Amino acid sequence: MMSKKSVLSFSLFFFFVLFFLGLSLSINNAQVQTKKEVQTTFQYKISDYSSKRSALIQKLNNILNTKGILAFEKQALLNKQEYGENLAFYLYKDHKLIFWTNNHLLIPETDSSFSNTVSCMKIGPHWLITEGLTNKNYTLVGINILHVDYSLQNEFLHDYFLESYDIKDNLKLSKNRGEYEITDLNGKFLFSFTFEENRFLTGHMPFLLFFIFLLSYIFFVFSIDVILKKIKIINLSIISKTIVFIGLSGIYLLFFSSINFPSSLFQSPLFQPQLYSNLSLHTSLGSLFMISIWLLSGTIYFNYNISFKTKKQKSILQQISLTLAVLISISLLYYGLYVLLCSLVFDSQINLEITAITKLSFYSYTVIILIMFLQGSWFFISKKLIEHTLSYLNNKKYFILISFFTALLFGYLPLQEGIISQFNQLFLFLYFLSVFYLFYKKNKAVFWQNVYFLFLFISISGVYYTNLSNQKEETIRKTGLSTYLLKNDPLLENHFLNEKQKLLTDSLLIYRLNNLDYSRDEIIDQIKQSYFLDAAKNYEISMVFCDTESQLLVLPENIETPCFPFFDERIKQASDTIAENTLYLIDHHFRTKNYIGIIEFIQKGIKTKLFVEFLSKYQPKELGIPALLSNARNWDLHFFSNYSYAYYFNGELSEWFGKYDYKQNLESYGQNVITKENYFSFENYSHFVYIQDNQNVLLVSKPNIPWLKKIASLSFLFLFYSLNISALFLLIHLSQNFSNLNIGYQSRLQISMVAILLFSFVTIGLSSLYYLYYLNDEKNKSVLMEKAHSVLIELEHKLQDIDEDYENESEYLESLLIKFSQVFFTDINLYDLNGNLLASSRPQLFDAELISRRMEPNAFYNLGIMKSSKFMHNEQIGLQEFYSVYVPFRSVDNKTAAYLNLPYFAKQNEIEEEISGFLVAYLNIYMILILFTLALTILVSNYLSKPLKLLKEKIQRVRLETKNEKIEWNKKDEIGALILEYNRMVEELADSAEKLARSQRESAWREMAQQIAHEIKNPLTPMKLNIQYLEKSWNEDREGFDKKLKRIANNLTEQIDILSDIASQFSSFAAMEQIKTESIPVKSLLKSTIDLFIGHNQVHFKTQFPEAEVFILADRNQFIRILNNLIKNAIQSMTEKSSAEIDIKLFTHYDNVVINITDNGCGISEAEKPYVFEPRFTTKTGGMGLGLALVKRMTENVNGNIRFESKENIGTSFILQFPKHIPS
Repeated sequence: MMSKKSVLSFSLFFFFVLFFLGLSLSINNAQVQTKKEVQTTFQYKISDYSSKRSALIQKLNNILNTKGILAFEKQALLNKQEYGENLAFYLYKDHKLIFWTNNHLLIPETDSSFSNTVSCMKIGPHWLITEGLTNKNYTLVGINILHVDYSLQNEFLHDYFLESYDIKDNLKLSKNRGEYEITDLNGKFLFSFTFEENRFLTGHMPFLLFFIFLLSYIFFVFSIDVILKKIKIINLSIISKTIVFIGLSGIYLLFFSSINFPSSLFQSPLFQPQLYSNLSLHTSLGSLFMISIWLLSGTIYFNYNISFKTKKQKSILQQISLTLAVLISISLLYYGLYVLLCSLVFDSQINLEITAITKLSFYSYTVIILIMFLQGSWFFISKKLIEHTLSYLNNKKYFILISFFTALLFGYLPLQEGIISQFNQLFLFLYFLSVFYLFYKKNKAVFWQNVYFLFLFISISGVYYTNLSNQKEETIRKTGLSTYLLKNDPLLENHFLNEKQKLLTDSLLIYRLNNLDYSRDEIIDQIKQSYFLDAAKNYEISMVFCDTESQLLVLPENIETPCFPFFDERIKQASDTIAENTLYLIDHHFRTKNYIGIIEFIQKGIKTKLFVEFLSKYQPKELGIPALLSNARNWDLHFFSNYSYAYYFNGELSEWFGKYDYKQNLESYGQNVITKENYFSFENYSHFVYIQDNQNVLLVSKPNIPWLKKIASLSFLFLFYSLNISALFLLIHLSQNFSNLNIGYQSRLQISMVAILLFSFVTIGLSSLYYLYYLNDEKNKSVLMEKAHSVLIELEHKLQDIDEDYENESEYLESLLIKFSQVFFTDINLYDLNGNLLASSRPQLFDAELISRRMEPNAFYNLGIMKSSKFMHNEQIGLQEFYSVYVPFRSVDNKTAAYLNLPYFAKQNEIEEEISGFLVAYLNIYMILILFTLALTILVSNYLSKPLKLLKEKIQRVRLETKNEKIEWNKKDEIGALILEYNRMVEELADSAEKLARSQRESAWREMAQQIAHEIKNPLTPMKLNIQYLEKSWNEDREGFDKKLKRIANNLTEQIDILSDIASQFSSFAAMEQIKTESIPVKSLLKSTIDLFIGHNQVHFKTQFPEAEVFILADRNQFIRILNNLIKNAIQSMTEKSSAEIDIKLFTHYDNVVINITDNGCGISEAEKPYVFEPRFTTKTGGMGLGLALVKRMTENVNGNIRFESKENIGTSFILQFPKHIPS
């Protein structure tokens, strides 16, 4: 049965299991909806927003009618701030757009597309619900945005539903009717949707579910632990309990994994192959994590509950073989851990480059914790096995030699590249030696042992993460560059060949080719839009129709040349023929590829060829808008953005990008460096040489990781490991001491100091990071304003001589803005006074339909209506946020002629580098402070608690029967006052003890005298009667007097012996303290003592002794008396047994010698157990009851102890324990 405290602990732990499972169920149900529930929720949201939109349209219309256009615009912009991206308003006057609240939507300039009814339409990338209201010459349109479907997909642009619709599934919208339809308030069909299957959930909820589910597992483990330790119904051995514990905890995880509960968690990336996949393991990252925490919980239980019994091996060969087998097994387990880490680095998309802390994701931390758990499991198992192995060894040198041999062999296992093999060898050898040293030294400084092992594991982990991530980066750099610089583009080639066949069978196109009503430019536009729209994302496409009479104008020379010969000459120079008379690779450069395709038509009987030229788009070097315009499938921009690179043509520098200062020619790097594809280190950079041919060489470079960053990564790991391990063992401590949670003064002091340090660490760190962001923000604003003023001055200077009708100068304006953007390294937009775009240095942004050609409404209102001189605010395209400044552009006569806009895309990597630099310094400094504070905390706490410890020790030693020492303390402080009270109490206790001792002595002697008198009186009575009888027989001269005399004499002799025995026992009890210790052989004395009793009363002895002799320090005679007393008592307890048996065991336990004497006699009742070792206790009809009291005192006199276990009518065991002695 369990105690009340155990029942309370189990109940609480199991309550938390159910609580966290219920919480998981609740969150999961909130995340997972049936298809019908999704439709219901979606319909409710659409209807709700339709009601609000209609009400706002009426409200704004009333304001327009009563207060005018200015009040209307102000209120509309206020509504935008309230409803955000979800709601937008557009105002048309005389069918022409004059006002808008959202410049992202590609709303047409006229109101012909809108009606007074609610409708659904897709304009550009946006799915919209629109509703119009016409009033006189005004048309007011209210729009709710449903979904954004970008043609480009990258880190900033993702398709998404607006958060306000609470859509968690991946839906595909359609204007056609379908199974799942959405209607307006009047039941009119708006749109339908379908579900995209096989898509895993994203967002933060799966992470929360993962954490909650793990908490439920932890408390389930605590519940099992309470049951196995406290319930006595099932009598299981420790090994059986461990197996049950591991089995039940594994079944818990396996059960929920098999039923996919919670489903939102098991559908998340953690449990999907997209994040991590290994063909050998066939498992996911989440499954590996669950296995790791299962192994950790099992090994912790194993470590704290199982202790091996020591049994010496018979031969040296067996000892060496066992040690070698254990160390090799441990090493192979560790190698498996290392191989798993390699797999997690190379077979996943997870960044584990711990030197770049700011780039670590949730999955990065998941992997680090997973490896930490597996390292912990390996540590607990290996340490236990090594300590058990060491207990067998007689010669310590064997272990050191075998450890060195095992660690040396470990370095030759595969997958250990570079310095990793040497570090693995060093780590294993140090680990083996550390466990060996601590085992024999019995060092009690557990805290510093743990810190040492923690540092050991952190060091090797830092080596792994840094070097494996570096190997992965080099592999990606090499393979990625090789892929990017492939001579051909198979995707384009297949695309062109397929589209050509479709194009030749396009009857509408053939009709237009033969119809003079359609110009060739119109036909070319149709072909581009219908067939080569995907190719246009990566290539600049130019098309020319040629026949035998066609002339071609060659720019910039402005020379006319026959069309066919011109292309024939270019085709002759092609580097590769993809398809004869169809597609040719003209030229390929490390950044560009140039194809010419040919499509032949018969136009009115005349052979006509369409020449299609594809030229790779030049990807801009800078980030910001270019990153927005890139496609995730075209990863070259992202690839090159992480590196510096240089292109060398004929050994001379032709083009470069990045922070590295490249040399002007290849010879400057050394004679033998640029002779083959390889990596080399030069000027603190790692360079990869890619040789395309004899003329073209590309260097791709990345900074080497500085030592400060490597040290900072170790500091980060130390902090991360420490916090997680502390949290884990705090939970374990709470679970073990839940009902009796007491923390000592010294521990509270240490915890308080460390907590203050950590709190200051977090507070100062967060404050500093906030201030860094603030300074960076202010710097960006300042830089942007400076650039705006500089561009404005230059632009006003350049445009002062041209006509103010800038709309007719759009080409000139665009070229001018592009030039200025390259000079000032910023994008520039110019809007007219109506808020429409005049020109842009980045027209691709508007061509890609990421934003409309209208000015931001708040900027337009502030500059156009409020007449502000500048307006700066934060804008957003997709997930890309940026500052944007607007200033009026004035003409020569100082009138506002246009509005100048500069969007500033601050480089995210710049702030990341600043934060990374700060974290490097901060972590290094604070880690030194933390270690220093930990050491100082221990010293200070020891110093402060020293008098309390002294006081505690003195109080523990206070005895009535001994003289108690006073404490000397000269300081007059709180502790001094406490010690003064202690000294006073010692004096009072000494007086009381003396009085009590005197009283006890008198009482004891009186009691002893009474006992002795009673014991003496018992034999004196029969002696007196016998003498009286003898006297009467003599006086009466009876017959047989001689026989009677002899019989009575014998009786008197027997009674006198009893009196002598009483005197001897009393004398022995009085002389107990006079002992003479010596090294005595326990095994030999046990055997000789048993020999004295063999054959007595048919008692059978069973013995279990070690092979080698064991020794203790004791008084030889007293030790023999102890054995005689216990064996004699055992024999006397079995007088009524037909099969009397005494089992005697001798063994060593750690540094103690243990003797166990067990009988199967009558046992001792529960009522008698408290008095067993008190004088005068006996279960026999005769005797003084001093035997066991003597045994206890003789045992304790040599620092031993004695205890017993007994069950009535079953038997009794007496267990003696003495300190082990090794003779010199």
